[in-house]
Amino acid sequence: MRNLMRNILGWLLLILGVAELFLPVLQGILFISLGVMILAPNVPFFHRLLERLKTRYPDAFTQAERLKIRIKSRWFGS
Repeated sequence: MRNLMRNILGWLLLILGVAELFLPVLQGILFISLGVMILAPNVPFFHRLLERLKTRYPDAFTQAERLKIRIKSRWFGS
């Protein structure tokens, strides 16, 4: 069930991001990035893409990991 919800949310964010590239309302790149990160564990193409980006930009991924830990501790308590 969790996998299904992850896939639905990821694909919706990805579709919304592509639509927003042509509409001047929200940031399309942000939604595309979130969709790719959510789908990466289940879609091999996105997983490989993130791995390549991680080797190319390790500092950005380190900062993102710190942010993820901080958000989890603040919102979920540990």
